[in-house]
Amino acid sequence: RLAREYIRHGVTFVGIAVDYKPAVTKFMASVPINYPVLIGGLESTKLVEQYGNRGGVLPYTVIVGRDGKIVSLGAGALTEDYVRGAVNKLLGTAPANSP
Repeated sequence: RLAREYIRHGVTFVGIAVDYKPAVTKFMASVPINYPVLIGGLESTKLVEQYGNRGGVLPYTVIVGRDGKIVSLGAGALTEDYVRGAVNKLLGTAPANSP
């Protein structure tokens, strides 16, 4: 829902799957995802560590500003309100259809 809502503001959501392609494909068939998902396999845990996830917690979220700087790191599931707040802060305004 948020990926569709924020695309017109130049925001892109990207998933990175730390698993093998068959497992990711099966998951994506059961859960509708409307943003790109990169399949990194278990080797992508090095990337996850570089972004601060030393414990290997999944899901793990990194929010990056347009300037390439990390503005938020989150271990575990995030709420829609949290993501909306972080993105709105980056945009400097709330989208018109936000509550």
